[in-house]
Amino acid sequence: MSQHVLVTGATGRIGRVLVPALRQRSMRVYALAREASRHVALPTAVPLDCDITDSEAMHETLRHIAVDTVVHLESVTDASHDDPDEALRINVLGTYGLLEWAAASGVSRFIFTPTRITNDITHHDRITDISMRMAERSCDLAASESMHVRCLRLTDPFDVDDAVDAIRHAIEASPRQYDDAFEITDESAATMAFREVDVCS
Repeated sequence: MSQHVLVTGATGRIGRVLVPALRQRSMRVYALAREASRHVALPTAVPLDCDITDSEAMHETLRHIAVDTVVHLESVTDASHDDPDEALRINVLGTYGLLEWAAASGVSRFIFTPTRITNDITHHDRITDISMRMAERSCDLAASESMHVRCLRLTDPFDVDDAVDAIRHAIEASPRQYDDAFEITDESAATMAFREVDVCS
């Protein structure tokens, strides 16, 4: 049976490559983006226009769809962003609202791709990195036996094809390949781990 996947940030750097890759594997993909005009680049996906920071609007937009997996790509990753408050709205509130919807809607797998996580947070990186860590914490709290959550940390610069490969493997992994309801890993480690399982199975 084909999987149904919701991808946020579908028209971004990773999403533009991920969505066609999932469609090539016969998955039904719902592409969520804030600007309808950007969907022209993703003709094979079901377009959804929504701002994830508007919880009420998001729930209204998503209430008619049923998906197995959410791939959450939308985030503010530029520490020099003109509006630091937007990092908090999108990375924290947006992620929390999406997790809340996913749990209530029977989603079995939630994949989040936080970017620019660092061990040494500088003043310049503070808003972005702290908001990403808060989003990861929300993911941890939302994870359960019925909804596995995986955070694939992406350290810029990263190879888009490697990131897409890691996400695809995470989507296609069977439940037995998830050790815990909540996991954090980097994109290269995730790809290699799933490749080892593929070879041995």
